[in-house]
Amino acid sequence: MKRSDGRCRSATKRSNVDRPELDNLLDLCRSKTIRKVLVTDFSRLGRRRSETPALMEAITQAGVSIYAHNLGGPPLRLETLQSNGKRNPVASIVIAVMIEIDAMETERLSERILSGLDQARRNGTRLGRPPGTKKAKEELVAAYPGVVKDLKNGLSVRQTAVIRKVSTDTVQRVKRAMPKAKTDVNADTLE
Repeated sequence: MKRSDGRCRSATKRSNVDRPELDNLLDLCRSKTIRKVLVTDFSRLGRRRSETPALMEAITQAGVSIYAHNLGGPPLRLETLQSNGKRNPVASIVIAVMIEIDAMETERLSERILSGLDQARRNGTRLGRPPGTKKAKEELVAAYPGVVKDLKNGLSVRQTAVIRKVSTDTVQRVKRAMPKAKTDVNADTLE
C-alpha cells in the first residue's frame, strides 16, 4: 500500500506500519539493480491478502521476476517472468491460489487461537498480565519523567510519544496517572 510520498505502508489488523525494507526492494527493482527477487512464501510480501498481489505487480512491472523456490511438498520452483521477459501465466494462477490458501490458513489460525482463549476462560484460567506486574500510578509517573515534563509543557499525547519514543498508550497511561493540578482559590475573590 502506497503513502502519498510514494513509500510503502503495510496495514496490519492493529496499525499501519512503515516497511522500509519493501521501499528498498522497490527502489532496487525500479533502478534495475536486481533482476530477480527470491521468496520462500509469497504471503510474506504483504501483510494482507490485497497487498501481496499489488506488490508483486509493482515488482513485475519494473521488469523484475519473483522467484519462489521450494514451495512445500515436492520441489516447486515458480517464476513470475519467463526468460523472454513476458509474464508467466501459470505462475499468476498458482500464486493467486496460494495467496487465497494462505489467507484461509491465517483465518483458521485466528479462529483456533480465539477458541483456545475462550476454552481457557471457561476453565477458569486467568489471562493477561500476572497480578502485581502493573505499575502503581506513582511508579508510572516516576518511570517517565520526560513524558510528564512534555505533557505539563502542553505538548499533545502524539507529539510526546514521538519525542520520547514511547507508544501513545504509554503517554495516555502516564497522563491519567499524573496528579491533577490543584488550583488555589481565594475565598475573598469568589464574592
